[in-house]
Amino acid sequence: GLDLLDFGQAIQAVKMEGEMETLGGEPGAAEVEEVEAPVDEMEAIRSMDAEPETITKWKVERTARLDEKAAEEKSAVAELEASAKTTLEEWDTKYAAKLKATDEKNADGEKEFISKMTSEEAENPWEKVAFMIDFNAKATGKDTSKMKSLLIRLKSDGLLNRK
Repeated sequence: GLDLLDFGQAIQAVKMEGEMETLGGEPGAAEVEEVEAPVDEMEAIRSMDAEPETITKWKVERTARLDEKAAEEKSAVAELEASAKTTLEEWDTKYAAKLKATDEKNADGEKEFISKMTSEEAENPWEKVAFMIDFNAKATGKDTSKMKSLLIRLKSDGLLNRK
């Protein structure tokens, strides 16, 4: 087997042969550039591991592009968060106003209902009973039409017919 030193010597021998052929003046022979073989074995390995300049340049450009995109994304996320925060605050204020209006409406309705229930204006006590019943409610499975018609008749006539 060849070790690294033998390999370096073999390369030098091939170069020397190539120089000899080019000195011979053959018309089709290309000139061979003389490359100095590394003296140190570790230097030879390091030169093999070295990254080409184009790849190094590409990595630098790629890192710059990625940093730029990360900065753009960070600013876009910050804008989106600010927009979401203002939208949520607007929704909260509208919801609070709507809730307050509903509470006021319900309080007024309750006062009106209680005043009608406690009033002594009605001559017919069945009017108060009919006032508490929702005749437009949907049927729950049982036939309540007779009871509804009876309550409506009592509301309008009262117990006058029974006296």
